[in-house]
Amino acid sequence: RFVEEFLSKYPGRELMIVSSDFLRAKETAEDVEKVVRSLPTQKVSLTLEPRLRERSFGTWEGQSTDHYNDVWQHDALDADHHVFQVESVNQVRNRATDVVNELNTHNHGKFILLVAHGDVLQILQTAFLRADPRSHRSLRHLENAEVRLMTPTMLPAQGDH
Repeated sequence: RFVEEFLSKYPGRELMIVSSDFLRAKETAEDVEKVVRSLPTQKVSLTLEPRLRERSFGTWEGQSTDHYNDVWQHDALDADHHVFQVESVNQVRNRATDVVNELNTHNHGKFILLVAHGDVLQILQTAFLRADPRSHRSLRHLENAEVRLMTPTMLPAQGDH
């Protein structure tokens, strides 16, 4: 609904959906694309972006999500940790921020909708807010399919993250 209402204010403006290529995110992105294509004056494209994949949870990959709390406790202390062989918060933030900066550089005038996974989006949000990446779990939780409006001007310049 949010996407429909938002785009209705900008007829003809292209929406570029950029999604993780993992199945759940891809399916959500395809659903949004179908809705936008049904709108009379909207242009839409869908691109799959592997750098928006979920964070690697190392030894906890494929295990119960109950273990994520153990990882997040370490995240709050050190954004560069690899305890449990996880991908560090800063690695996730850098790859996701690189995607946004590249999209912003090459797609002026388009709205960009990112479809990704919980930790990736929570961590990316710290870049938009210029917050300490260790604080990603203290930000308001992103619900499934929730849309948050962020502007690229909020991001640090490329290379500054």
